[in-house]
Amino acid sequence: MKVLHSRSTLTQCEFAAAILMTLFLIVVHTRLLLHTSPLWRDEVNSVYVATAPSLKEFLNSLVLDPFPILFVAVLRIWVGLGFGSSDFDLRVLGFLIGTALLGAIWVSCRMIDKERWAPLWPLALFAFSPATLFEGDSLRAYGLGLIWIVMSVGKVSESTTVMLERLDGMSELVTIGAARHAVLSGHGGLELLSRQRSSAC
Repeated sequence: MKVLHSRSTLTQCEFAAAILMTLFLIVVHTRLLLHTSPLWRDEVNSVYVATAPSLKEFLNSLVLDPFPILFVAVLRIWVGLGFGSSDFDLRVLGFLIGTALLGAIWVSCRMIDKERWAPLWPLALFAFSPATLFEGDSLRAYGLGLIWIVMSVGKVSESTTVMLERLDGMSELVTIGAARHAVLSGHGGLELLSRQRSSAC
Protein backbone atom coordinates (compact mmCIF):
# COMPACT_ATOMS: atom_id res chain seq x y z
CA MET A 1 0.00 0.00 0.00
CA LYS A 2 2.88 2.38 0.74
CA VAL A 3 4.29 1.90 -2.74
CA LEU A 4 0.90 2.57 -4.38
CA HIS A 5 0.33 5.61 -2.19
CA SER A 6 3.78 7.04 -2.97
CA ARG A 7 3.25 6.47 -6.69
CA SER A 8 -0.11 8.23 -6.53
CA THR A 9 1.52 11.14 -4.68
CA LEU A 10 4.32 11.30 -7.26
CA THR A 11 1.76 11.38 -10.10
CA GLN A 12 -0.12 14.22 -8.40
CA CYS A 13 3.11 16.17 -7.94
CA GLU A 14 3.98 15.65 -11.60
CA PHE A 15 0.56 16.93 -12.66
CA ALA A 16 0.85 19.96 -10.38
CA ALA A 17 4.30 20.78 -11.74
CA ALA A 18 3.12 20.33 -15.34
CA ILE A 19 0.12 22.62 -14.78
CA LEU A 20 2.33 25.30 -13.22
CA MET A 21 4.77 25.03 -16.13
CA THR A 22 1.90 25.33 -18.61
CA LEU A 23 0.51 28.42 -16.88
CA PHE A 24 3.97 29.98 -16.82
CA LEU A 25 4.40 29.25 -20.53
CA ILE A 26 1.06 30.93 -21.27
CA VAL A 27 2.39 34.01 -19.46
CA VAL A 28 5.58 33.84 -21.56
CA HIS A 29 3.53 33.59 -24.76
CA THR A 30 1.44 36.56 -23.63
CA ARG A 31 4.56 38.67 -23.02
CA LEU A 32 5.86 37.72 -26.45
CA LEU A 33 2.55 38.87 -27.94
CA LEU A 34 2.63 42.20 -26.12
CA HIS A 35 6.33 43.00 -26.59
CA THR A 36 7.28 41.45 -29.91
CA SER A 37 8.62 43.42 -32.87
CA PRO A 38 6.63 44.32 -36.01
CA LEU A 39 6.16 41.71 -38.71
CA TRP A 40 9.40 40.67 -40.35
CA ARG A 41 9.94 40.05 -44.06
CA ASP A 42 8.87 36.38 -44.24
CA GLU A 43 5.78 37.08 -42.15
CA VAL A 44 4.86 39.92 -44.47
CA ASN A 45 5.17 37.45 -47.34
CA SER A 46 2.66 35.15 -45.61
CA VAL A 47 0.23 38.07 -45.21
CA TYR A 48 0.73 39.06 -48.85
CA VAL A 49 -0.11 35.54 -50.05
CA ALA A 50 -3.08 35.15 -47.69
CA THR A 51 -4.65 38.49 -48.60
CA ALA A 52 -4.70 38.06 -52.37
CA PRO A 53 -7.84 39.79 -53.75
CA SER A 54 -9.42 36.72 -55.34
CA LEU A 55 -9.32 32.99 -54.78
CA LYS A 56 -7.61 32.47 -58.15
CA GLU A 57 -4.87 34.96 -57.29
CA PHE A 58 -4.54 33.37 -53.87
CA LEU A 59 -3.98 29.93 -55.40
CA ASN A 60 -1.56 31.33 -57.99
CA SER A 61 0.45 33.15 -55.33
CA LEU A 62 1.06 29.96 -53.35
CA VAL A 63 4.23 29.47 -55.40
CA LEU A 64 5.66 32.45 -53.50
CA ASP A 65 5.38 30.61 -50.18
CA PRO A 66 7.44 27.47 -49.47
CA PHE A 67 4.89 26.00 -47.02
CA PRO A 68 1.76 23.92 -47.66
CA ILE A 69 -1.54 25.69 -48.16
CA LEU A 70 -2.96 25.02 -44.67
CA PHE A 71 -1.35 27.88 -42.78
CA VAL A 72 -1.99 30.61 -45.37
CA ALA A 73 -5.57 29.33 -45.69
CA VAL A 74 -6.00 29.70 -41.91
CA LEU A 75 -4.41 33.15 -42.10
CA ARG A 76 -6.73 34.12 -44.96
CA ILE A 77 -9.76 33.08 -42.89
CA TRP A 78 -8.38 35.02 -39.90
CA VAL A 79 -7.99 38.17 -41.98
CA GLY A 80 -11.41 37.59 -43.53
CA LEU A 81 -12.93 37.60 -40.04
CA GLY A 82 -11.64 41.14 -39.57
CA PHE A 83 -8.48 40.48 -37.56
CA GLY A 84 -5.93 41.71 -40.08
CA SER A 85 -6.05 45.47 -39.59
CA SER A 86 -2.84 45.69 -37.55
CA ASP A 87 0.31 43.77 -36.72
CA PHE A 88 -1.08 43.04 -33.26
CA ASP A 89 -4.27 41.49 -34.67
CA LEU A 90 -2.14 39.25 -36.87
CA ARG A 91 0.15 38.39 -33.98
CA VAL A 92 -2.86 37.16 -31.98
CA LEU A 93 -3.21 34.30 -34.46
CA GLY A 94 0.41 33.30 -33.81
CA PHE A 95 -0.25 33.53 -30.07
CA LEU A 96 -3.27 31.22 -30.36
CA ILE A 97 -1.29 28.70 -32.39
CA GLY A 98 1.59 28.83 -29.90
CA THR A 99 -0.69 28.21 -26.92
CA ALA A 100 -2.56 25.49 -28.86
CA LEU A 101 0.80 23.73 -29.15
CA LEU A 102 0.81 23.41 -25.35
CA GLY A 103 -2.57 21.69 -25.50
CA ALA A 104 -1.28 19.41 -28.26
CA ILE A 105 1.61 18.36 -25.99
CA TRP A 106 -0.83 17.40 -23.23
CA VAL A 107 -3.05 15.42 -25.62
CA SER A 108 -0.10 13.67 -27.21
CA CYS A 109 1.33 12.61 -23.84
CA ARG A 110 -2.11 11.27 -22.91
CA MET A 111 -2.03 9.13 -26.06
CA ILE A 112 1.43 7.82 -25.22
CA ASP A 113 0.84 6.94 -21.56
CA LYS A 114 -2.65 6.63 -20.09
CA GLU A 115 -1.44 6.45 -16.48
CA ARG A 116 1.39 8.95 -16.02
CA TRP A 117 0.91 11.47 -18.79
CA ALA A 118 1.93 14.75 -17.17
CA PRO A 119 4.17 16.27 -19.90
CA LEU A 120 7.05 17.39 -17.70
CA TRP A 121 9.91 16.60 -20.09
CA PRO A 122 8.16 17.80 -23.29
CA LEU A 123 7.31 21.09 -21.60
CA ALA A 124 10.76 21.53 -20.10
CA LEU A 125 12.85 20.54 -23.12
CA PHE A 126 10.58 21.45 -26.03
CA ALA A 127 7.97 24.03 -25.05
CA PHE A 128 10.49 26.16 -23.12
CA SER A 129 12.91 26.17 -26.06
CA PRO A 130 13.45 29.71 -27.41
CA ALA A 131 13.13 28.36 -30.96
CA THR A 132 9.73 26.84 -30.14
CA LEU A 133 8.57 30.03 -28.45
CA PHE A 134 9.63 32.49 -31.13
CA GLU A 135 9.07 30.39 -34.26
CA GLY A 136 5.90 28.77 -32.93
CA ASP A 137 4.30 32.18 -32.30
CA SER A 138 5.50 33.69 -35.55
CA LEU A 139 3.16 34.38 -38.45
CA ARG A 140 4.58 31.45 -40.38
CA ALA A 141 3.64 27.79 -40.69
CA TYR A 142 6.12 26.59 -38.05
CA GLY A 143 3.71 26.60 -35.11
CA LEU A 144 0.93 24.83 -36.99
CA GLY A 145 3.44 22.31 -38.30
CA LEU A 146 4.71 21.64 -34.77
CA ILE A 147 1.16 20.96 -33.60
CA TRP A 148 0.68 18.33 -36.31
CA ILE A 149 4.08 16.76 -35.58
CA VAL A 150 3.37 16.52 -31.84
CA MET A 151 -0.06 15.01 -32.45
CA SER A 152 1.41 12.57 -34.96
CA VAL A 153 3.95 11.34 -32.40
CA GLY A 154 1.15 10.64 -29.93
CA LYS A 155 -1.06 8.94 -32.52
CA VAL A 156 1.76 6.74 -33.83
CA SER A 157 2.64 5.70 -30.26
CA GLU A 158 -1.01 4.95 -29.46
CA SER A 159 -1.46 2.92 -32.68
CA THR A 160 1.76 1.02 -32.01
CA THR A 161 0.63 0.15 -28.49
CA VAL A 162 -2.73 -1.11 -29.77
CA MET A 163 -1.01 -3.16 -32.47
CA LEU A 164 1.40 -4.72 -29.95
CA GLU A 165 -1.51 -5.57 -27.65
CA ARG A 166 -3.27 -7.29 -30.53
CA LEU A 167 -0.09 -9.15 -31.44
CA ASP A 168 0.24 -10.28 -27.83
CA GLY A 169 -3.33 -11.55 -27.96
CA MET A 170 -2.67 -13.35 -31.23
CA SER A 171 0.53 -14.88 -29.87
CA GLU A 172 -1.38 -16.16 -26.87
CA LEU A 173 -3.96 -17.74 -29.18
CA VAL A 174 -1.21 -19.30 -31.28
CA THR A 175 0.49 -20.63 -28.15
CA ILE A 176 -2.75 -22.11 -26.86
CA GLY A 177 -3.49 -23.60 -30.28
CA ALA A 178 0.01 -25.07 -30.55
CA ALA A 179 -0.22 -26.54 -27.06
CA ARG A 180 -3.62 -28.01 -27.85
CA HIS A 181 -2.28 -29.45 -31.09
CA ALA A 182 0.70 -30.92 -29.26
CA VAL A 183 -1.54 -32.50 -26.63
CA LEU A 184 -3.90 -33.95 -29.25
CA SER A 185 -0.97 -35.18 -31.32
CA GLY A 186 0.51 -36.77 -28.23
CA HIS A 187 -2.77 -38.55 -27.48
CA GLY A 188 -2.99 -39.69 -31.10
CA GLY A 189 0.60 -40.99 -31.02
CA LEU A 190 -0.02 -42.87 -27.80
CA GLU A 191 -3.20 -44.37 -29.20
CA LEU A 192 -1.39 -45.45 -32.39
CA LEU A 193 1.46 -46.92 -30.37
CA SER A 194 -0.92 -48.89 -28.17
CA ARG A 195 -2.72 -50.25 -31.23
CA GLN A 196 0.59 -51.38 -32.76
CA ARG A 197 1.52 -53.13 -29.56
CA SER A 198 -1.86 -54.87 -29.31
CA SER A 199 -1.68 -56.06 -32.93
CA ALA A 200 1.85 -57.38 -32.37
CA CYS A 201 0.66 -59.39 -29.42
